[in-house]
Amino acid sequence: MDGYNTSSIVLCFTMYELAVNPEWQHRVRNEIKSMVENYTELTYDILLELNNMNMVISETMRLNPVIGTMTRICTKTTSLVDEEGNTFRVEEGTPVAISVYALHMDPQYYPSPEEFKPERFLTPSQDADQRYAYLPFGEGPRICPGMKFGQMVVKACLAAILLNFEILPTKPNQKIEPDTSSSFLNIAKGGVWLKFKPLQK
Repeated sequence: MDGYNTSSIVLCFTMYELAVNPEWQHRVRNEIKSMVENYTELTYDILLELNNMNMVISETMRLNPVIGTMTRICTKTTSLVDEEGNTFRVEEGTPVAISVYALHMDPQYYPSPEEFKPERFLTPSQDADQRYAYLPFGEGPRICPGMKFGQMVVKACLAAILLNFEILPTKPNQKIEPDTSSSFLNIAKGGVWLKFKPLQK
């Protein structure tokens, strides 16, 4: 489930974002084509260099994190101070729920958070606060062990699709809604429906 369900969810949401943002679809396709022209095959190292694709996938996972909430156990009694100066004591052994979705939609870290803006990820943030405000795979010693595998699965599938098809929405101004009946994985209500138009060779 961790390796394939999560990757397929990210792939579906990414294709949706490319369908409703055709200028980014065009940019990613051209980037892939330029790599294909220079190399005989798309290897792991080459997929890492697809900057436009990396930005699109990162922004998609910000808008649609596969896991909306993470839970952890506090391992050391800690005092937290909010923006208003209030102190909260978290005792060792206390279960803590972290809303990934709330962090990803916080305008303090992401201005106009509801907009699809892959350029947010043009350069990696050196700010520690920003680093921990983006948690599609978690962070620290318990970061998702399948992160690199999942990223490569999505990139390889996306490259194969974009080299052969134009991805189109099924209707104008198409929107997707999260399925709130799922308490674990963030999936689209009713699924993600798209059109695939073969490209002229």
